[in-house]
Amino acid sequence: IVPGFEASTAASGLAIVAAAAFEDRPALEALLSSVWAAAFPTWDHGALSFAASNAVGDAVMLFGMLRAVSDPGSAA
Repeated sequence: IVPGFEASTAASGLAIVAAAAFEDRPALEALLSSVWAAAFPTWDHGALSFAASNAVGDAVMLFGMLRAVSDPGSAA
């Protein structure tokens, strides 16, 4: 849980997966904006991670982000 935001990166990641799967662009854009603002993205040797997250949260958000950019008809 991110203090002050009361948000969980893993839960946000699952919401990103759902928004991408249902092609809900407004929700997806809002969720991604929130992640970039509240999860404190960091780059280390070309790898993106979120300081307010853990390996599970990062993995779920990655899956959701990849689903968001994949072809709508493809199974992710």
